[in-house]
Amino acid sequence: MTLTTASRTVNEALRGQRSEEVADRLRALHLGSGRLGESELESVVAAVAVDRGLWADLVGPEPPAVRRRIRLHRADNYEVLLIVWSPLEPSDWHDHGGASGGYAVVGGGLYERFRSDNGSDVESRLLWTGSRGAFGPDHLHDMVPAGAGTAVSVHAYSPPLAALTYYERTGLGFVVREVVPEED
Repeated sequence: MTLTTASRTVNEALRGQRSEEVADRLRALHLGSGRLGESELESVVAAVAVDRGLWADLVGPEPPAVRRRIRLHRADNYEVLLIVWSPLEPSDWHDHGGASGGYAVVGGGLYERFRSDNGSDVESRLLWTGSRGAFGPDHLHDMVPAGAGTAVSVHAYSPPLAALTYYERTGLGFVVREVVPEED
């Protein structure tokens, strides 16, 4: 077995153990087997966010050079991710490929610009540690850490992400730039 193979095996075992710990935490929510609604997704991220033992050791002591997305748990109908945001790195305008989502900011802050309900205007908000919420499958946004420090957030998506669609904002509205499949 090569060192790379051995490291991958250890990482897969740790990932499996972490996923089971998250699943244990979420059992009390009695989630259904179908697509989760916004209130359920917000409950998922709240339950994971409050238990720092499920994610804090994955953040790291230094700000990352690029944004890191770490899958904490995946079920057939939803997944839970930890995102460690690189300072001032925008996410670019994107949607979640038809998935609904929930978020909880557990460190730092995020500045979000999002397409308003009328489909053409843009609104914005600051999300600081302790902020949480959810959104439907049509949510289109761009996020960037607020300030020069690392931001950390917990996200849940239902169904699990299959792809992200990236957009350009033009004078005519939002135009699809590319669709990027999610890697497992």
